[in-house]
Amino acid sequence: MRFIHHWISELKPYGLNEILRGDLLTESTYPQPILDWAETRKVNGKVVSNLRKQVKERLIAEGGEEFESAQTAKQTVEKYRQYHDREYGTMTARLAESEE
Repeated sequence: MRFIHHWISELKPYGLNEILRGDLLTESTYPQPILDWAETRKVNGKVVSNLRKQVKERLIAEGGEEFESAQTAKQTVEKYRQYHDREYGTMTARLAESEE
């Protein structure tokens, strides 16, 4: 809160809950956001996706050590995610059992 109150002095009289709820948006003298974050995220997601496809195609065409390294890294990340998904599932099941 000190950071917010330091840099946006207009918000000093308000608490964190009031700020986060968005009640103050109608009272604001600040201009509307320049970017539509949902649209920006969508466009940038497509750019990143296309870039990944291009890199993948290049690596497959070239083959060699760089491709093998990328495949190994991908498998490692997938195993990591699977492990954490299992752990999360186990933990949420235990939590649900303890709440019953």
